[in-house]
Amino acid sequence: MNINRNLKYYSCLIGFKTDTEGLFRIEFEKDFIKIKQENDYLSPLLFAQFLNILKTIVNKGLRRSFYKVEENLNAKVRGKILVGSSIKNNLLKGRVDRTYCKYQQYGLNHIENKVLKKALEFVASNISNHKSFASLKKNIIYCKPFFNKIDSNVDESQIRNYKANPFYAEYSQAIKLAKLILKRYGFKIENTTKTIISTPPFWVDMSKVFELYVYKKLKEKFVNVNYEPYINGYYPDFLVSSKDFTGVIDAKYKPRYRDNLIDIADIRQVSAYSRMSGVYDHLAIKDKNTLIDCLIIYSDQTLGNEDIDFEKHRTVKNYEQFYKIGFKLPQIE
Repeated sequence: MNINRNLKYYSCLIGFKTDTEGLFRIEFEKDFIKIKQENDYLSPLLFAQFLNILKTIVNKGLRRSFYKVEENLNAKVRGKILVGSSIKNNLLKGRVDRTYCKYQQYGLNHIENKVLKKALEFVASNISNHKSFASLKKNIIYCKPFFNKIDSNVDESQIRNYKANPFYAEYSQAIKLAKLILKRYGFKIENTTKTIISTPPFWVDMSKVFELYVYKKLKEKFVNVNYEPYINGYYPDFLVSSKDFTGVIDAKYKPRYRDNLIDIADIRQVSAYSRMSGVYDHLAIKDKNTLIDCLIIYSDQTLGNEDIDFEKHRTVKNYEQFYKIGFKLPQIE
């Protein structure tokens, strides 16, 4: 079984600024299932998303914020004096020159960055024991130096109860994934190195995963690819404008389209997009009498390579300028 092939599929999911909300659901309230570490397909999904977002965050610069500090100060007072701690740890031991104080400090060592560093440590611990995760090690090596001045001393209750500020979208998403990673391993880093692990039941929206993977492949092939643009109250999957193809593309995770007709509902959906005036404007087509090409991309595991070959498109029977193309997804061997 080749986990790296599965990881290759997942690791592209947020290579671009796309919405991954609702991509998967983890049912922590259900009974956990014992599996071999090598059969863990949930972790690669979480790791790939977390590391990609983390890389984006560190490239922009880690956010600074105010955070509370408790410190036993020598011959000075700062902020609020903690009377109980000062008596217990200083006065009763004859250390009259010291005072326990609580004060606010502005910097990087706040709870959000601590949670991110702790999750990064869990990811690094797991990946270090698996050669099949080598493709993610570069992101870990890249991100680690940015957290050198940040500690990961944050307890489980703080992590569980902390809610990220939704104003910072990338931080919010990274914190959410960090909490899932930590919870997935029971907040115990030693669980990342076990041969047999317990995993919660989880569900992956494969239609959404497929759509995002198609986006990845289209971006590799075309310069002008609009993903889910808002047009006349609707969101077509893709609008592409190039010398090889100009039109509306829809991703359908329906392998049966290799041998069967396209469902009439899907034909109507994509055709309706292609008739909207906003689509003509997006594609810079001035002649409104022009029939815009429509294309449905589906998965086909019988093909030889993992690429979208536009030269092998097939016309959908009984429809003008309506096509379909299959391509092979990475698969576990």
